[in-house]
Amino acid sequence: MHQSRPGESEQLGALTTRIQWSDWFTTYLGGSGGGPNDPNAFFPRFRYDLNGILKTPVPGLLLTGGYTRLYYGRPVSGRIARGGVILYLGKVVLQGILNHNNVRPGNRGSLSGLMAIQHGQEGRYWVGGTAGGGKEAWQTLGAAPADVEFDGYNVSLFVRKWFTPSFGAVATYNYNIRKTAYQYNGVELRLFWQF
Repeated sequence: MHQSRPGESEQLGALTTRIQWSDWFTTYLGGSGGGPNDPNAFFPRFRYDLNGILKTPVPGLLLTGGYTRLYYGRPVSGRIARGGVILYLGKVVLQGILNHNNVRPGNRGSLSGLMAIQHGQEGRYWVGGTAGGGKEAWQTLGAAPADVEFDGYNVSLFVRKWFTPSFGAVATYNYNIRKTAYQYNGVELRLFWQF
């Protein structure tokens, strides 16, 4: 991935794996990095994600949970703990997630949530969207650190299409706004290979 803005350009790489431990428990492990060693960076210097999915006895209902760790330039880092549900209704999938975010310095905590819907079939195509919002909180750096908090909202639309049983592409549009601070939107195009 490549991201540019005035005076700065960043390239990122990522690696993700899925491990199916049993018929009822799956984990997803991922890591990414490449952002600058800068506390003001837009993308993290390094990030890892640990996620799990647990099948329940209720048909189509899954419980999810996970943890994300983000490292920017010293002393800025973040942690996200999350839990949620996924509900399969034929070719429609609904998802809800609640996140607890913690940012350093300052150990500022905040909550955010996300709802998603998608339609399709694994191995053929998925079309969907997400909408979320919540608080974003941190402590500024400098001679007189101050606590900062914003309300934020985001919307994302995507298409994922398989060209072969193991190869395909994803197109995503993202729009994010942090009230009284900034907003951004962008398009991502990615290729994927499953093995």
